[in-house]
Amino acid sequence: MHHNVLNCFTKFVLQWQTIMDYCATLDNPKIRDVLACYDPDSDKAACILLLLMLYFKKPKESLMLEVDPCATAVDVNTAELPGTPCLIIQGDMMKPSGWLISIEGHVVMGPHPFILYGIAAFFSSYYVCNLEYPAAGSSTLEFIQRCFLGINPERGSKTKKQTTMNPHVSTLLRKLIDFEWAS
Repeated sequence: MHHNVLNCFTKFVLQWQTIMDYCATLDNPKIRDVLACYDPDSDKAACILLLLMLYFKKPKESLMLEVDPCATAVDVNTAELPGTPCLIIQGDMMKPSGWLISIEGHVVMGPHPFILYGIAAFFSSYYVCNLEYPAAGSSTLEFIQRCFLGINPERGSKTKKQTTMNPHVSTLLRKLIDFEWAS
């Protein structure tokens, strides 16, 4: 994995508080539930990913699958895996014990302990394999791409038939900037 991708994902965790504080102002019961479950032992990176999925009103299953905390690649039910890359979380999403990655329904990586590395590897897999983002997870992935990795192509996208920035992504970016500016 390229070192710079990991550096960018570390920045992702540093911007955590702004996203969390902004989400706390939203009238969304599912987001409130996640924030209520968050404690000092919770994994920041996994929590941000969950909050972004909820913000964009997409099922977390479109990008992630939760499995038993001790599950190995052999234990993962491949029938549940999507054809697109999937981040497989061992244990509870908020306090994962590790991660695996599947591509085209096969586990190709893991288990490994640090979820931030898993998110970076998962995200990178779309570029390494030259894959389009899945429709249900595209807003979350595009937000990560633009906000945390600074990949802002003038034209083209990893999203189907889209030439400009996803309006939902640009709205959230604008709201976060306004929110940070106001606080």
